[in-house]
Amino acid sequence: MKYKRFPTRIILKAVIFCLIFSILPVVEVKTSKADVNVESNDQKSEGIDIKSEGNGNDRDGVGVEGESTDQKPVNLEVSANEGVAIDRIELDIDREDIVRTPQDDAGKKTEDFVPIRNAADLIKLRDDIQTNRDFTKGKKYKLLDNIDLSNYCSYSKGDWKPIGIWESDGHAFYGEFDGLGYTISGLYIGNGQEGVGLFGALGNGGIVKNLVVEGTVYGTYNVGGIVGVNGKGGLIQNCLYKGTVTATKFVGGVVGFCTGGGCKKAKFTGTVSGNDTVGGISGDASIKGLEECIASGIINCKKTKAGGIAGETAAPLTKCVSYCNVYSEIQAGGITGRTYECSGYVGDIEKCINKGNIKAKKNVGGIVGEAKFKVADCTNEGTVSGEEYYGDIIGYGDASLVTGSVIDKSNNKIIIIMLGVFILALACGIVFVMKRKRSRTELP
Repeated sequence: MKYKRFPTRIILKAVIFCLIFSILPVVEVKTSKADVNVESNDQKSEGIDIKSEGNGNDRDGVGVEGESTDQKPVNLEVSANEGVAIDRIELDIDREDIVRTPQDDAGKKTEDFVPIRNAADLIKLRDDIQTNRDFTKGKKYKLLDNIDLSNYCSYSKGDWKPIGIWESDGHAFYGEFDGLGYTISGLYIGNGQEGVGLFGALGNGGIVKNLVVEGTVYGTYNVGGIVGVNGKGGLIQNCLYKGTVTATKFVGGVVGFCTGGGCKKAKFTGTVSGNDTVGGISGDASIKGLEECIASGIINCKKTKAGGIAGETAAPLTKCVSYCNVYSEIQAGGITGRTYECSGYVGDIEKCINKGNIKAKKNVGGIVGEAKFKVADCTNEGTVSGEEYYGDIIGYGDASLVTGSVIDKSNNKIIIIMLGVFILALACGIVFVMKRKRSRTELP
């Protein structure tokens, strides 16, 4: 008896067909320079670099980045070729990492501010505060150039002594320090003391803004990359810290403890480590909240209360995003380890997004590890691993506290689809082999 050849081409086409139509629902637009036209200040593509980011799915989309070399407004026009859909346009107006292009104040009058041009000026500011507790009140300081502190502080040269001290006699920084987008690099503190950072403490009215700091900081309590303690009435705004921060308790990438001070549009990238109350932006936040902050890196907590944004909070956390992988023994969250109440102020979490992975033994949540107050309109895209009381939004707490929050695993969708296609192809291969064997046994 003759046998017919099994239709391998048909099976192959079927597999390809399934693969294409399985991926299609995920792919929205996959574009290139030919698909998008960008015009800036009436000159096509001047100062604008176009590139596609991510895998082209409906969350990543296409990234268009541009740079203006002057202070004039930039008009941006986006169009698409026929057949390419523009689902939405989002503008994130930001300079390199965080801040605006450094401004040149060399020719400006300095009657209204104190210029900081080098490390010597920075050290003088610090020493003046130690001499006179009220020295910085009402004063404005502007950083007019990048400063490298590595010649003044290092493992061999010794530690940087912070600007302002958190003590009962009030030798904190009460003025306004505008970094103008410049960077202070080479910060080194390894003495293990309390209340350390580039600034030791901000007092009432103390402001640090538009500043980038790079370094390594070690301490005990209330330790941050930029500020140790942000006191009542203080403000950290539009600042970035790059590096490592290690302490025992109340340790944050930007600020160790926000005890009444606010923090807006702060960013952190690096590693934060401690035993208790460890966060990507702030170790602890109370009264004033953290707004529109972004953290990325690793949060290592040996004991309790760890979060991508804050270790714990009795203040609102709003529109913050964490890309941090968080590890703790208990009370770990993508945004915060726990929420609590302090002097009538509570830790509400609203419109925050976690994209990192969270792992602890107990009370583990994609947004909050242990929640006592509301968690509203938040999104968790990371994975949560725990042994007891763990969940995609909150680990431990009343489920009624969560409103409008979602679990988004769309980044895993294409993996699931590909796995399904692989299983289908494997099944077809098995069927083919079985039929071929059967056909051979039927030969005369």
